[in-house]
Amino acid sequence: MFAGIPATGTAQEPTRDLGSRYIVDTVKQTAEFGEVSYRLFKPLTITVGLRHYHYNKVVGGEYLGYNYFNGQTPRPFVAIGATADGFVKKFNLDYKITRDIMFYFTASQGFRPGGANNIPGLPIQNTTYQPDSLWNYEAGVKTQFFNHRLTFNIDGYRIDWSNLQTSVRSALGNFSYISNIGSARIEGFEIEASAQPIHGLLLNGSFSVINPFLTADQFNEAIAETNSSGRKGDILPLIPRLTANAGAEYDWPVFNDFDGMIRVDYSYTGKMTTQVNPTNANYRVAGKYSQVNLRLGVQRDDVGLYFYVNNVFDKIGITSYSATTGVPDYVSSTRPRTMGVNLRKSF
Repeated sequence: MFAGIPATGTAQEPTRDLGSRYIVDTVKQTAEFGEVSYRLFKPLTITVGLRHYHYNKVVGGEYLGYNYFNGQTPRPFVAIGATADGFVKKFNLDYKITRDIMFYFTASQGFRPGGANNIPGLPIQNTTYQPDSLWNYEAGVKTQFFNHRLTFNIDGYRIDWSNLQTSVRSALGNFSYISNIGSARIEGFEIEASAQPIHGLLLNGSFSVINPFLTADQFNEAIAETNSSGRKGDILPLIPRLTANAGAEYDWPVFNDFDGMIRVDYSYTGKMTTQVNPTNANYRVAGKYSQVNLRLGVQRDDVGLYFYVNNVFDKIGITSYSATTGVPDYVSSTRPRTMGVNLRKSF
């Protein structure tokens, strides 16, 4: 970060460093895993899996100048390390009710490595963060009918997330860092279907509803003053509550081995928020937009030529905000209407 000349905005000579820094982030992870499946009787199969992990993560950095906005002062290179190992488990049950109908249940664990933060002025107790972990429970039914011309699947799930890694703001709001705060639960269900009602016509669609919320108050002395912590029941950010997709494709013979094709896709992304706490000054609402894509072309097994239009109706949807106190929001959006030609060749 270098100061410019206020009147013109051009760089000063010699330059004055207002707070440059560099960061080196390395991680080494090893794992051993395996699973065993056993058919108790003809329709029922049970699978058990186990994975051992070990990782070592190092974050180092050096501050090269002064920054009076965030309190940065020059500091020589300092490296901070974090390491952990453990086991994660998986259990799965498949039950074939009939040849074309299967029920399944899965319980599995997951984790993310911990690590270290390297930003100016961070209290020593916040320089490292621990792994977070979750249990995922999922049950559903997969079906096919009419000689596989109709597929219909439905499932419900619940994720219990512990020792949640959360991005929070530093006291002055200039930097984000990661901390372990609270726990969460994500519940939802999904439906997907596809059908071929007549030769050449394929229909497909999916629908998903998600309810992601905190199951405990978030509290951390270092971030309390920034109002970034959430309370039990607050909705997790950056997760759309509802998504839906639908598509239709029609193929027909045109000449020699080539088929003509036309495809229309519709997608909807529901409401999502940018911060967990609605009273946070940087809390924003995004999502709630839809888009239609169109594709037209000719193809065969090894080659295809297509004309496409993405976002046919030129709808602008807000996908994310980056908000910081004292400066305008940085907003990301869907692409405007885009047209092009695509050539595909397989060898």
